[in-house]
Amino acid sequence: MGTYLALACANRIVDPCSKRGFADWWATTAGPRWVKLDRAALDHRRFWDAMDRLGEVQLREIQTRLGRAMVTEFGLDLTGLALDMTNFATFIDTGNEKAPIAQRGKAKQKRTDLRLVGLALVITRDGGVPVIAHAYPGDRPDVTQFTMVIDELVARYRDLVAGIEALTVVYDGGQNSGDNPALPTWWGSGVTDSDRVGD
Repeated sequence: MGTYLALACANRIVDPCSKRGFADWWATTAGPRWVKLDRAALDHRRFWDAMDRLGEVQLREIQTRLGRAMVTEFGLDLTGLALDMTNFATFIDTGNEKAPIAQRGKAKQKRTDLRLVGLALVITRDGGVPVIAHAYPGDRPDVTQFTMVIDELVARYRDLVAGIEALTVVYDGGQNSGDNPALPTWWGSGVTDSDRVGD
């Protein structure tokens, strides 16, 4: 499972293609010289087998370990982070009930015919390096998910650093509402009132 997902990530970075076209793409690379796999192991159905064994707990652990490694290796500055929330269209069939997170909603890509997944992404102020991601159902407006995302952000941030001395989060007007800038969950987290920034 780990090998397949690592190769799938490499594909997304280097030359994104469909899951059905993955095996053909892999055959055109130098990869088979180093990673010896039977062609059947690269079948698109293996993707779903791997994803069925990978739950939210495992995904969070993977993200935390990668985040810690990036912070250590590259000395990322986490005192200032930018948060953006958006949604993206998927090609998951309407009748497919295995992906309840994909829902119809207000598509920012104007693809009202497709099911959506919402994504909150936190990046470093310096270099725009993604350090935290949180997916949510695509039929929920950003502003209604902001509270949950901030709670998740603080929890994930604690996973990456030993303590929170000062943290500035910048977010855009799409996540703002009358209540959001005064979220009570921010108190006691080490984030002070003066550290809240919105535009």
